[in-house]
This record gives sequence, structure tokens and C-alpha cells, in this order.
Amino acid sequence: MSKQIKKSLFIMVFGTFFGVLCSTLMNTALPTFMHVFNVNSSTVQWLTNGYTLVNAIMIPTSAYFIKKFSFRHLFIAFSSIFLVGTILGAIANTFMLVIIGRMIQAIGTGMMMPLVNVLAMQYTTRDKQGAVMGIIGLAFNFSPIIGPTLSGVILQYFPWQYLFILILPFIIAVVLLSIFQLPQVETSENPKFDVPSLITISLGLLFLLTGFSNIGQSQFLSFNVLGFTVIGLILIVIFSIMENRADSPIINFEIFKHSQFSVAQLSIC
Repeated sequence: MSKQIKKSLFIMVFGTFFGVLCSTLMNTALPTFMHVFNVNSSTVQWLTNGYTLVNAIMIPTSAYFIKKFSFRHLFIAFSSIFLVGTILGAIANTFMLVIIGRMIQAIGTGMMMPLVNVLAMQYTTRDKQGAVMGIIGLAFNFSPIIGPTLSGVILQYFPWQYLFILILPFIIAVVLLSIFQLPQVETSENPKFDVPSLITISLGLLFLLTGFSNIGQSQFLSFNVLGFTVIGLILIVIFSIMENRADSPIINFEIFKHSQFSVAQLSIC
């Protein structure tokens, strides 16, 4: 693995670390936001649910973008998007703006994570791939673990805005390093984008998360819980059928036929 690839991986892992960190950074901050913005527990959960939803939508679409655009352009673009979301969250004066900022952050994170993995797999030798992926996995698994604790410490001494402000210098550094240090790697592919499948999985995840978030606020057999959940599951099943028939699927389910891959994914869950 060349020094340039090592440098690129370091920059991308460093930037993505903060994106993954933000996935759990709000977990212990929810009561604070409920008090500050006078919202109920069901509403405030969208600080985490919204992030998860957008992240889940972006990750499968990353295959299209990675084939269409260069690593450098993608990482600069989506780390900048993450930066915009962080700035918006820091200056937000309404709960809706905080939610929007979080979702914009998730757009950036959802693309940066697959970029790191693909770069590691494509540009490292086979004998080094295990070690490199292990280091990346360690970084990505460590960051969400420290998120709630870090959030609690920040809120003990600073206003909630510092959940965003303290991340800003690092993300600015990542964007600048990406602009000046990441190499240009061109791509010649022109893949098709499966818009109907994307809409289907997006709606499915939205209904599913809405149903889950309503647990505790409504009875389980009510439409707000069971109804939304069932609709979400049906849409996800429809999505899987569409993907199996698509020429250019967003998610290639054939890979799950490989037992080693399936076991690895189950172990992560």
C-alpha cells in the first residue's frame, strides 16, 4: 500500500470517525432538547431516528456514486455536506432546524463510511486487507460507544450547541486536508440509478422508524405503531423483490448467499 493511499485512508477514517460519533452523540442529550425546545419524547427521538433513517438511505446509494464519481470529489463533497449540517445545528434556534442539521450530517456520514471501506478494499493488497479493515472497524465501532459519554460531559459544562461546535474544527480540518491531500482517481463507469427502488426503501424505512418511535406514545395495536410498522415491512419486502429483478440493483442480495459474509454481518448486528 502506497504512502498516498495510507494518507488518504487516514484522512477519510478521521473524518468518518466524527460522522459515526454523531450517530450516538445525541442519545444522552434528548432530555436537554425536550426541555429547551418544549417537545415530547416521541418528537425528540427524531434527533436520532432521523439520523439513522437518512444514514440508512445513503449507504445503499453509495455504490452508484462511487462508480460514477472519483473518491476525491465524493469525499470532499460529502464531508463538506457534513460540515454544513454541523454548522446549521450549531446556529439553530428551533428544533426543526436542529433536526434538519442532523439529517444533513447523516447525508455526509452515509456516504463517507462506504467510501472508506471501498478505498481500503480496492487499494490495499490482499494480505493487508484484514489488518486495514480491522483498524477501520475498530475506529467505527469505538466512536459510537464514546458518543453518549462524551455528550454527557459536554452538556455538564457547556450549552447544547457545543455538541456541534466542538466538532467543527475537526471537520473543517478534514475538508481542507481532503482538498489538498486526496489524490485524483478518475472513473469511467456510467451506472444506472434505480429511482423507484430508492423511493420504496426510503418510504419503507420511514414508516418502520415512525412505527418504532411511536411505541410508548400509542398502544401497540394502534395504527400509529402496528400500522406504520406493517406498512414499512411490506415496502421493504417489495423493495427486495424489485432489487432481485433489477438490472442495476441498489443492493445486490446475491452477496448474502456467501455464508462468510452473512455470518460477519450477523456478528456486527
